[in-house]
Amino acid sequence: MKKALLTTFILLLGTTIHAQTGWGINLKAYAPKATFNQNVDKVPFGISFNYLKNYDDSRFSWGGELGVAMYSNDSYNIMHRGNQIRIEEEDCFFTLHGFVRYDIVEKSAFKLYSEARMGVTTFFSTTDAVLENTGFDGEFDFHGTAFNLGAGLGLMVNPGALFSKDRQRGDLWINMGINGHSGSRATYRMHPEGDGVFSLEDGKHESLTHYFGYRLGVVFGI
Repeated sequence: MKKALLTTFILLLGTTIHAQTGWGINLKAYAPKATFNQNVDKVPFGISFNYLKNYDDSRFSWGGELGVAMYSNDSYNIMHRGNQIRIEEEDCFFTLHGFVRYDIVEKSAFKLYSEARMGVTTFFSTTDAVLENTGFDGEFDFHGTAFNLGAGLGLMVNPGALFSKDRQRGDLWINMGINGHSGSRATYRMHPEGDGVFSLEDGKHESLTHYFGYRLGVVFGI
């Protein structure tokens, strides 16, 4: 998960530098739906980074969001080269979405917006030793990618305008929102229940991958 977070941040940092837009960071929670929910019975949590481009004379804006979330993890001991070492195993997914927003209501201190988005969700699993220098080669296995279409609502609040006497906007916004995503069929993994050591080929499922995404974050520089 740490490697995935670092990769996500580096990729989005490069995007925001070239795009010269505002950027943000969000805490994310997800609610799988239908068959996806039956196979993934835990709440995925993660983090995302986004950029946003506003236009002064328009209610429309556009941007992108890149994130990573984990929905299953386990740790166990194995014998490796005559030593007992502890292994951590995680099931996760990347998300990459472009979006278009429309400000339904805009005041100095807040914006209520609707959003349409399109992108992908890519599922993967990892294993790695808890302690370094054990000689254990971790695994990283991609499973499948789902195509997503989504829509939702959000609220951005500007603390500077909210609490200042002159209602002057600051560069920081608090961003809250919910999006529903329809997901195409994809292969993903959920760590099997029970004791024992499983491979990354165990516990795989395939289904439609619908989910709701909830975010709470901050946006700078718009």
